[in-house]
Amino acid sequence: TLAGITGFSGNNDGPSYLAHFNSPQGIVLASVGGIPGLVVSDTGNHTIRFVRLSDGTVSTLAGKASVTGNAINAANTNATFRFPVG
Repeated sequence: TLAGITGFSGNNDGPSYLAHFNSPQGIVLASVGGIPGLVVSDTGNHTIRFVRLSDGTVSTLAGKASVTGNAINAANTNATFRFPVG
């Protein structure tokens, strides 16, 4: 496990040993701000997350954790998603 606590769902960002996901579905290797990592569709939290490869630190790139409803086209955490999967 690179990041997240196995068996416990949640939406915490931060160091790998404190981070939580809720049904992550899609993953792609990417670089954000010149930092290599993984972009993850955190389906159950309705967010897009980033995991740094160097240390597993997790941050939310877009979406509002656990907010459901219609998708809203906006920047960063002002955007909303409905069960993103890829």
